Amino acid sequence: MLVRIRQELAEAAPLAVLVGATLGYGLTTMLASALGQNSSLSMEALMIGTLQIFGPVGVNLIWISRSAPLRVGLVARHRWHQMQLGERPDAGGPRLWRELTAAMITAVLLLPYFVGAILLAGVVATPRLDNAGQLWELMGQISPGDLMQTLLRTALFAAVAEALCLRKGRRLQTSLEELPRLIADAIPECFLAVIVLEAAWLTLIDPFHGILR
Repeated sequence: MLVRIRQELAEAAPLAVLVGATLGYGLTTMLASALGQNSSLSMEALMIGTLQIFGPVGVNLIWISRSAPLRVGLVARHRWHQMQLGERPDAGGPRLWRELTAAMITAVLLLPYFVGAILLAGVVATPRLDNAGQLWELMGQISPGDLMQTLLRTALFAAVAEALCLRKGRRLQTSLEELPRLIADAIPECFLAVIVLEAAWLTLIDPFHGILR
């Protein structure tokens, strides 16, 4: 499991940094223009948006695009091997939980790359001279509760996406020639599931959390 986590992290981290930096720079420039070059408000809005929306969703979309084909392929090949030996397919158990745990850990470890790239690019895009001080000021405004909520959502979305990949890979029926179709079906399904979960979280859980606070 650790080998797979390291492999997927090495493959997805550069993309997370690239996408995060592009998103952070573009959003900060747009916010600064809309808010009249107010860098403090722009960075606060960027930080809130990153924790509440862009972080969990962005990390999982990147993880899906890089890792979902591999996950579906591994499960489908395992299923094909069982069919060749005449064995019954796995129903879950320890293997299922290992796969879900690996996906959640990988997504959570990707989060600092993505969020860090967004915030660093946002700081570079603002007109203030004290970039380092501004970055530390932003980091100090992140509450433990908001951080835990972001980590929880990231892990939850990754677990759901991984479950969909496992389910899709187990649908192999006759031969490995079905694998490209299974992968092509799995990626948009995982994307849609993450977006739906994020929308449900923002509309159902976030307002309730705000009332409790």
